[in-house]
Amino acid sequence: MSLDKRRYAVLLAGLGALLAVFPLLDVYADWAEQGEPLWLTLAENSLPLLLTAVLVAGSVWLYYNREEIYLAMILRWGVVGLIGILLIFAWVLGLQSFQEQFKPVVLGTHTAIGGAIAGGTIGYAMARNRESREQIEAERDRWSALFENDPNGVVDLAFESGEPVIAAANERFVDLFDAADPSGRSLLSVVDHGSSEADRITDSIRRGERYSTELTVTTGEQRLYLTTQIVPYGEDSEPTAFAIYSDITDLRETQEQLQRQMDQLEASNERLQQFAYIASHDLQEPLRMVSSYMSLLESEYRDELDEEAKEYIDFAANGATRMQDMIDALLEYSRVRTEGEEFTETDATAVLEETIQSLELQIDEAGATVAYDDLPTVEADRSQLGQLFQNLIANAIDHGDGPTITVESERRDGSVVFSVADDGPGIPESQQETIFELFKQGDRESDGTGMGLAICDRIVSRHGGEIWVESEDGEGATFYFSIPQDRA
Repeated sequence: MSLDKRRYAVLLAGLGALLAVFPLLDVYADWAEQGEPLWLTLAENSLPLLLTAVLVAGSVWLYYNREEIYLAMILRWGVVGLIGILLIFAWVLGLQSFQEQFKPVVLGTHTAIGGAIAGGTIGYAMARNRESREQIEAERDRWSALFENDPNGVVDLAFESGEPVIAAANERFVDLFDAADPSGRSLLSVVDHGSSEADRITDSIRRGERYSTELTVTTGEQRLYLTTQIVPYGEDSEPTAFAIYSDITDLRETQEQLQRQMDQLEASNERLQQFAYIASHDLQEPLRMVSSYMSLLESEYRDELDEEAKEYIDFAANGATRMQDMIDALLEYSRVRTEGEEFTETDATAVLEETIQSLELQIDEAGATVAYDDLPTVEADRSQLGQLFQNLIANAIDHGDGPTITVESERRDGSVVFSVADDGPGIPESQQETIFELFKQGDRESDGTGMGLAICDRIVSRHGGEIWVESEDGEGATFYFSIPQDRA
């Protein structure tokens, strides 16, 4: 059962007064009953009387000048020592009464041994206390080194008069806020957190709860971006906490610069899409005019032209047709983002089967075979997923001789990864990074526009995924594309 400080002081002083009774009784007996001089019997008992007086006076002094633990420990060990000496006396006197003789030397010897053991115990306790004090000092030195050399600004806070007061601050804090000798000053007067944040910081310290926020301060001509963490510690009645200020100025400026670059890139992409769309539309009319006049020239004057002129007309007509195909592909490329549909739950197997049906004539003419597993349902633009399958399967047909095409899927890291593999001639490694660029075809023979894989790349990019190819020259190619599914 725990006692308060006042009760410990009263008990300790009472113990001293009780012990003083015994030498006072001896003084009275020697003086009043045996007729010895008073000064002699007082001198005989002066040491125990002095020690008990010190015990009573010390109790009062400890009550006013030291913590409760001092009174408690002195009282505890005083009682233990008293009981120990009394037990020694009882033991010796009991044995001597049994022997029917009194031996003062034996009593003194036993008492001396008890005192030696008590002294040894006290010495051991003092040694442990010194060892603990040295460990505490070592920990204090280590903590002081960490505190002073922390790359963040750190202050030790006490809570006085309803606000956080700086007890200590490291050099980094002084440099951050240009605050010379901040000790003893209110944190809120040294660092301007704003009224609302200041209230939250004060409340978090009062309640002993961690709190984090961000802070922007201006020192001189420099603007600093900081994170602030309030870390309460200790279990005293008065709240205490550390405030830690981390400089994230470089990180924030890098983020802002990156955001500006992303905004500029997005604006550039929008202008590029608009340019491609407008340019493609504007090219349509003159191209139709060229095609029309070439057809008219062939129909009206073909009989009057020689074979070389007819060949030139065929070259021009084919070029116009190819140009029309490229313009159509460019328009399709620009519409991927501008005219895409919302992502919905899409049955990839059903989309693939519809794609195979639409390519049935081309598949039969090429003698190709398309095999596929059951594909999962994914969150995607249904029309663009079908266009992905169509472009990749058509690409395999165009570059193979009766190829076998296999479509599979697997779940990987929150995405569904589809693969379209063929047993065609393959793609050289040097071309595998460029075939997804506009109007790039690689070395595989094709009459296409070189836009099919670029459109695939744009569709996959709109879905937040990636597309790539794995191939060995002469051993077929496998195209992979991922569709993320964890969009929350």
